[in-house]
Amino acid sequence: MSLTTHSSHDSFDRHAAEAVMAWHGWGSPIGLSIALVSVGITAVLLRFAMFGL
Repeated sequence: MSLTTHSSHDSFDRHAAEAVMAWHGWGSPIGLSIALVSVGITAVLLRFAMFGL
């Protein structure tokens, strides 16, 4: 494998990894909103479990 092919492949991998991390994980807007909704649902369920309706 030539050095140029290896460099372009590394560049592609780096850009692909940055793109994936931009929309996945708890730091992204989507992951953060899922986490906040989950915390809210858990709080409501715990309230029902402890105090009833």
